[in-house]
Amino acid sequence: MDQNVFDVVVVGAGFAGLSAARNCQSAGRSVLVLEARDRVGGKAERQFDAEGRAWDGGGQFFCRDMTELSELVRELGFAKARTWLKGDYRFYPPQPDEVVEAADTAAEALRERLRTLDPDDPALGNETVETWLSRWESTTLGKAAFRSMVEGLWCRPLSDIPLWFLVSNDRRNTNEENELKRFLPEGMQALAEALAARLGEGVIRLGDPVAEIRQTASDCTLTLQSGSTVRARQVIIAVPPVAARGIALTPAPSPGLARALSAWSSGSVVKMLLRYERPFWRALGASGMITAPGSGSFSCDASLEGQEEGRLIVFLGGPLAEEWAACSEEARRALVLERLTPLGPQAAHPLDITARNWIDDRYSGGGYGDVITDAEARDAERLLRTGEGRLRFASSELSMAFPCYIEGALLSGRAAAALTLSALAADDVRR
Repeated sequence: MDQNVFDVVVVGAGFAGLSAARNCQSAGRSVLVLEARDRVGGKAERQFDAEGRAWDGGGQFFCRDMTELSELVRELGFAKARTWLKGDYRFYPPQPDEVVEAADTAAEALRERLRTLDPDDPALGNETVETWLSRWESTTLGKAAFRSMVEGLWCRPLSDIPLWFLVSNDRRNTNEENELKRFLPEGMQALAEALAARLGEGVIRLGDPVAEIRQTASDCTLTLQSGSTVRARQVIIAVPPVAARGIALTPAPSPGLARALSAWSSGSVVKMLLRYERPFWRALGASGMITAPGSGSFSCDASLEGQEEGRLIVFLGGPLAEEWAACSEEARRALVLERLTPLGPQAAHPLDITARNWIDDRYSGGGYGDVITDAEARDAERLLRTGEGRLRFASSELSMAFPCYIEGALLSGRAAAALTLSALAADDVRR
């Protein structure tokens, strides 16, 4: 074999790409990882507050049901922190406890009704989640709470999301423990860096995006934006579908694969850290969790044990994130603090607010993940999981479990690696 040709080149050094690379390398294959950014981790990104201390600007939380991620944390020796979940769960605008409980019950009933549907049922047609929700009787606040949950998690308006896609996606999140239960004090990017280090020196090249992948009968040539080229027998494109379609493929992909790549739209999400002198909400009997029925906003307590400082994480998803992004700095601050009024007047006086805007992110597309918005593209995920020619795809969106979580990224990377190793073995026989 030509010593200048890698067995596998992985495009993207997020958790999907790192997982794929590790599995291929463990099988004895030569691997190179190409990353457009100047860091590893993908949507697990280290940000810094006003005092220069790190916080998770991207992926952060997990639970014990996410077994791949939990095992990786254990293997790499990272300490875990428990998220403060004790106390009241509150609504914005503030509502009496019995109203919150009734709305929560109604929203959960709608979600259970959703889970009775078969995503492969042709009767679902091209119906959107918006039209489905409009047909069901429920309380106004219950429907609003359901809308907030979906737009907050999938980060698109309900009118954009095909019903079958939401049904399929939701049933693949099978955790029984709260997905917010744990986080890493050192941060998720630090975990990605530790995983990348296990691959060895020189395996990852940073800061040079892949512009084109050209396939031939014998191998692939990847041309980077710098003009340099790399050759590989197999390629794993381990970036979200919207980002993947930004890479030129030669020859052009089949019509099926081209449509599968074009079927997705990126989610809109903004994540913020608000620091306070102390977690005052705990003394008020509040957990720090607030949702705003009718809009995709959610907050939770991410304060670190042993520190007096209080930390609230606020997520804005879907149309609300777009609204925030269009505001002035002053209006952005007002929008966020208004949604924290259920915690009382102290919530209006954070030490500082730091935000990470993921809308139209250059290399990730958006967050938390991409969403299929072409209702007729029911085979898009299957086609991308299968790949074409010498190309395979990996991303959290394609995972059979926990899509759009770090767990899903790890699983997707492993699945793409398995297909790639099989293809290499078959190629070895032909050679």
